[in-house]
Amino acid sequence: MTLTFKECPGCGVSLARNQLIHSPEVELVGMNIESFDGRINHYHFKHQVDGCGAVFRMSVLEFVDLIPEPVPSAINFGNESCEKHCLDLNDHGTCSQRCRWSPFRRFMDFILSDPDKLQAQDIFKDSRS
Repeated sequence: MTLTFKECPGCGVSLARNQLIHSPEVELVGMNIESFDGRINHYHFKHQVDGCGAVFRMSVLEFVDLIPEPVPSAINFGNESCEKHCLDLNDHGTCSQRCRWSPFRRFMDFILSDPDKLQAQDIFKDSRS
C-alpha cells in the first residue's frame, strides 16, 4: 500500500514520497531558506501534469531519514562562512560548509543529477514511500 506523503495543492492527487523524487511528473525545482533566521528550509516541487502545474514546498526535514550523512545541528546562514546557496531557489549548487542544510543540498544535487541512482540504491524501503 502506498501512503500519501503530500497532496498536490493544484489537482489534489496523492503523491507518495518516492513519486516526489522519481516521477517525471514531479520536478524538484530547488531549495531555499524560508525564514529570516535560517531555521526553515524547503524543497520546492512542480507537479508537471496536464491541467495542473502547481508548485508546492515541503520542509527539507521531511527527507532527513534519506540523508546518507550526519546532519549538523549548527546553521551557518548569515555567517561569514555561509555560501548563500539557500537564498536562491534556482541555485542548485552544493555547499561545502558544515551547516545543517549542506547535506540536504547535496541530496538535492544527487536527485537532480541522476534520479535513477536513487532507485539503484533502493533507499525507499520505508513505510512512507
